[in-house]
Amino acid sequence: MIIKASQRANGNELARHLLNEVENEFVIVHKVSGFMANNLPDAFRESYLFSQATKCKQHLFSVSYSPPVGEEVTTEQFEEAISQSADIMGLKNQPYVIVFHEKNARRHAHAVWCRIDPENMKAVHLPYYKNKMAELSKSLYLKHNWQLPKGHLAQAKRNPLNFSPSEWQQAKRLDIDPRIMKQALQNCWHNAKNKQAFETALSNHGYRLAQGDRRSYVAVDWRGEVLSLSRWLKVKKRELKMQVGNYEYLPTIETVKANIDKQLTQNVEQFDKQIRRFYKGRFTPLINAKENMITRHNTQREDLSKKQEQRQKLEQSRRLSNHAKGWRGIWNHVTGRYKHIEKQNQQEALVSHKRDQEMRDHLIFKQISERHKLQTRFDQLKTSQQRDLQEMRQAVFSKLPKEKIAHLERKFSAEPQHNQSWNVEV
Repeated sequence: MIIKASQRANGNELARHLLNEVENEFVIVHKVSGFMANNLPDAFRESYLFSQATKCKQHLFSVSYSPPVGEEVTTEQFEEAISQSADIMGLKNQPYVIVFHEKNARRHAHAVWCRIDPENMKAVHLPYYKNKMAELSKSLYLKHNWQLPKGHLAQAKRNPLNFSPSEWQQAKRLDIDPRIMKQALQNCWHNAKNKQAFETALSNHGYRLAQGDRRSYVAVDWRGEVLSLSRWLKVKKRELKMQVGNYEYLPTIETVKANIDKQLTQNVEQFDKQIRRFYKGRFTPLINAKENMITRHNTQREDLSKKQEQRQKLEQSRRLSNHAKGWRGIWNHVTGRYKHIEKQNQQEALVSHKRDQEMRDHLIFKQISERHKLQTRFDQLKTSQQRDLQEMRQAVFSKLPKEKIAHLERKFSAEPQHNQSWNVEV
């Protein structure tokens, strides 16, 4: 499974993210262990208070575990991977929490450890944690016979469409799939032979070349968002300079934004709205089906939980009845039979707990399989929408005659832009 780890602070923000039921269809706080608190916000606040007695600023170690698409990973297997992480990083005796998220027919886990050792009042050192988690990730793929991602086979074979969290967040604000954005920018770069060809290719996709404030070479998109070319193209400043020339001769971001603002027209807005309005009608029944499915799945889980609670009470009552009362109970203590019965009860309780967890996992896998079928329809429709939006924007910026553009510029300057596009979270 893919494992991503980070040292961090700001436990309140992390707790909000882990408990976010808006962006996740199901959020399950599986375990809070080693803290005095029994909930995430208070547990992370407890970790922060410990850190105040040390020089440690990033007092939390947060790790996410994402299995390959289509693989059914049990709760026990997740816990095993989390336990291995703790052993590798020297966090075995540290307080931690485990949270499960389900979204878009996929299930993944988050584990967060407090780095502060309360006995020595020092932070547990985590050297090379990214490399160690990458090795653990690879070992889990091999152990479970999952198909290895190309990035594990060789660094040079990494997917060129991979992007960092910061790139994802930036693209998410723009309501454009970041993979499409990165592919468009990289195609412009690799297919251009000189500066003019590069600028033309960028323009055809709605971007303008500019001189950045902190980064020498940037692209400004049709909404005014500034993208670092060295980051999105994965090239160094030296290569950009050889192809594009000295950045000081490029227009400033402010100049480019001013020109782009003039070129944004009501026609572009109208085309955008028409496409989104069309897809909104196609998304609506899927969204309704998704909400009904989540409600039904939640009911099924609650029903199973109630049945298991009732059975646990009956089984607990039966185990308690195994202990004799009165003189016979005293005799069992004297002869040691009480300990034998207590050990047997504990073994039966453990078997009962494992059986119930397996039943919950089975229900979750069944529901995820059903949700996956619906998610496939969502993904296909969203991909189609993104493709239509991208093709429309490219067509607008590449095929309008100059006199038409000039006319639309005057029209736009007289009528402010009010872009209220419709978006769907799937």
